[in-house]
This record gives sequence, C-alpha cells and structure tokens, in this order.
Amino acid sequence: MEAWYTSVPSPEGMRAEIERRLSLATMCPLIVFDTGGRVVGMTTYMNTDAANQRVEIGSTCYAASA
Repeated sequence: MEAWYTSVPSPEGMRAEIERRLSLATMCPLIVFDTGGRVVGMTTYMNTDAANQRVEIGSTCYAASA
C-alpha cells in the first residue's frame, strides 16, 4: 500500500523489509502473529536512545485478514 505518510510492504516484500530494519542500529522490528500462529503484521521499535532510555513505537502494519 502506498500512502503519503507511509509505505507498507507487499506480503512478498515483507521478509526483505524486516531484514532491512534489522540491519539498522536504530530499529527493532517485531513480527505480529494471530492466535493460530500465522504472521499477520509487523510493528517496530525505532529511534532507540539507550542514553536516555527512550524508544519510539511505530511503523505498524497488519494484513487485511487481521
């Protein structure tokens, strides 16, 4: 999905996006599972600031089925 404020990866592009975020020192992507164990989305801790013990929660996306 494309919107002026964000970009949501396609299901096929999700793995690459998670790997990209894992490679960034300031991001920690988390996978969201449904109760049946299916992956239905992703959220991200971002702009981690250890010195000030601060983190932002953002960049959350879910599959249409969720």
